[in-house]
Amino acid sequence: MDYQRVTEVLYPFSGLKYIDPTILENAAARGTKVHKICEAIVEGLDGWDVPEELSGYVQSFKSWWTEGHEVKAVEKRLFCEDLAITGQIDLITEEPGGIHIIDLKTSANEAKSWMLQGSAYSYLAKKAGFDVRGILFIRLLRDGKYPKLHFYEENMQLFKECLNVYRYFWGTKAKR
Repeated sequence: MDYQRVTEVLYPFSGLKYIDPTILENAAARGTKVHKICEAIVEGLDGWDVPEELSGYVQSFKSWWTEGHEVKAVEKRLFCEDLAITGQIDLITEEPGGIHIIDLKTSANEAKSWMLQGSAYSYLAKKAGFDVRGILFIRLLRDGKYPKLHFYEENMQLFKECLNVYRYFWGTKAKR
């Protein structure tokens, strides 16, 4: 089966094609490093040196993380054969309101595609047996302040419409 990553599907809708590729590469590298450090913190492996240029993002994460969260999964890769999509969810946690999909972001601004990405992740997690009650994207701040929290409602209808448009122009036809 030929799986498309959720982020690949959303790329044409994200506006990223208008950003200098070098800037995108640097941002992606920064985001990957910050994700790895945050993953280590979640798994209790905190206490190692954090590069200065990442320390604010890590402190921003820690200020949220200290509130206490029950971890159900970290960096969980999920698949859906019906839609031929896959996605890797940063965190799945049990919060007072139920199971939440958590995605960490290091970008300066919220993107319209985040709601779609979160919808796909929620859908994938539900298909895997998680009783998802919320979607939370956490925008970590470079200055180390408490992160910006972005809560989303799942909208799989809109995601599937975008998936169909993506496949019409750039890929295979979606199953209905």
